[in-house]
Amino acid sequence: MDASPAQPAPSAWGTPAPRASVTASAPAAVPAPAPWWSTTRGDLFLAGTDALLVASTALTGVGVLSWGQAHSPWLPMALALPGLLGVSLRHRHLTWAVALIGASTVATAVLGHSVAAFVLLFEFFFTLTLLGSERVRAATRVLACALTAAFVVGTVASGGGLGQALTAALGGALCLGLPVAWASDLRVSDRLRAVEARRADEAASSAAAHTELALVRERTRMAGELHDSVSGHLSAIALQSQAALNASDPAVRDAVLGQIRSASVEALAHMRSLIDVLHAGGQQAEPLGTLADLPALAERARAAGHQVTLRVSEPLPGLSRAAEAAAFRAASEGVTNALKHAPRRAVELVVGPVPGGLELRVANRGAPGGGPGVGAPGHQHPLPDDAGSGAAATPPGGGNGLGLRQLAARLDSVGGTLRAGPEAEGWVLSARVPTLEEEAT
Repeated sequence: MDASPAQPAPSAWGTPAPRASVTASAPAAVPAPAPWWSTTRGDLFLAGTDALLVASTALTGVGVLSWGQAHSPWLPMALALPGLLGVSLRHRHLTWAVALIGASTVATAVLGHSVAAFVLLFEFFFTLTLLGSERVRAATRVLACALTAAFVVGTVASGGGLGQALTAALGGALCLGLPVAWASDLRVSDRLRAVEARRADEAASSAAAHTELALVRERTRMAGELHDSVSGHLSAIALQSQAALNASDPAVRDAVLGQIRSASVEALAHMRSLIDVLHAGGQQAEPLGTLADLPALAERARAAGHQVTLRVSEPLPGLSRAAEAAAFRAASEGVTNALKHAPRRAVELVVGPVPGGLELRVANRGAPGGGPGVGAPGHQHPLPDDAGSGAAATPPGGGNGLGLRQLAARLDSVGGTLRAGPEAEGWVLSARVPTLEEEAT
């Protein structure tokens, strides 16, 4: 007799218990080991225990009815062996197990060995309820109730009194009702264990997904840092080197080369800081650039031969370090895009306070809007596209809009906003960041 849920084997009688699914990309949760008695090894142990019980009662004559006493005590044991074999095989071959247990139950009952018949009958109903399909389980419950009722009716019909009828009902409950109820409870426990295993697996998969998402976010952040700190410098170097090649005045060429060296050193310093962050174990890099660096940004552009005007309205409001870095990155992105896509157009960089924050505008004066109806005032270009210039000013192989997307994400992280698109005055990039007080609320 069993005392634990078991994992059923597929057969004509039963269906396998649900198992936790494991995705190929996520580490599987380690399921709790099944109790030893719900395995084949446990079946062998229980079959051996039943064999000792049947043998001891057969040899001592306990539970042997009058018509079975004329037979050898080893005969009930021999007839019970197929059923005990079925007990040991039920997790591997359910159909054969049920057939062997049922045949041995009938044989020992006919022989008159009541203990062996009781043990095998218990195992028969227990096995069907625990491992059978839903239809088999329902039929087993009906059969148990019908046989119990038949025992009681037969006892009363044969002249038995109330006491004998109650004894027959108690025997039916022990032989038939108890294994059905016990196996049903254990089957529910087995399903709960399978549900917990699935939940553990889903938790492991969810943890793996969160880890992967964190890695993706970190890669995106590092890509933004690389773009913000290095791409602008490299673009300026490319433009300045072209100006140096075209300059006929040695003094101008030397000034431009000096700006190129300065931008190169600064780009290397920023790159080194990012590499140090990676080696240090992922601590976030300090935001790069402040509003105090705007004059140097404008001067680098002028050194390359571009018309850049910087106007700063004082006093500027107090900003957090991250908000100030975001504003500087907006200026760098706007100036770089303007010089790259419309190098012959004047660029105006305006910084000043607005209610609740600071606004920074980079206007590419006179840059064409490009496309029908795109140059209307207030039109906002979609940020996923390259908003560096209008279609007419964008050369083949222009930007892919990564800089604007990164910039929009950076501004959003500090509570700011970004607008980029053609307006009446030309192409305009407008960024707003909140003050310290506004960001705190």
